[in-house]
Amino acid sequence: MFDEDLYRKVDKTIKELFASNWEVGFDLWRRCLFNIQMLVEDTLPYDMRYGGIPFLYEAGYLSGKRIGEELMDRFNLHNKSMKERAYFMDAFVKNAGVGDPGFVTILEGKKGIRFPGGTYFAKAYGRQAGHTICTNTAGFIAGATDAITGKRWFVREVKCLAAGDEYCEFVVEQKD
Repeated sequence: MFDEDLYRKVDKTIKELFASNWEVGFDLWRRCLFNIQMLVEDTLPYDMRYGGIPFLYEAGYLSGKRIGEELMDRFNLHNKSMKERAYFMDAFVKNAGVGDPGFVTILEGKKGIRFPGGTYFAKAYGRQAGHTICTNTAGFIAGATDAITGKRWFVREVKCLAAGDEYCEFVVEQKD
């Protein structure tokens, strides 16, 4: 039998938790996504062209594109400089707990993004994969970059904490 009074108390307790510490709920959802990624990686073959699994890249791309478009609209960034747009995306990624990205020049002068200490997925992976695993994050970066620049990009991870590197690093290249 449904106990309405008990449910109201529990609901109030959870609302108070999230009001004072929203990161708890967000972290729980990230863990769910991590579990999905682990299952997909155990099921589908690794594809060297993507540095991971294309499904995870495409899911990340769609998420990054949607969030980039949301930030563009919510903060009226359409008439702002590319630098300010990039800073908004950087701040979103950092404050959402994905990692602390920084812009770098890597691999023969190409532009890239480095996550000192790794991305959330690489930190949570908990095992040495022997290869890059942040395919979803690479797709996210591509989608978000598409949204804030209006151009098409491809991103691939070239270093990964889960592969034994000191950080996760991504090359960002414009598509022709």
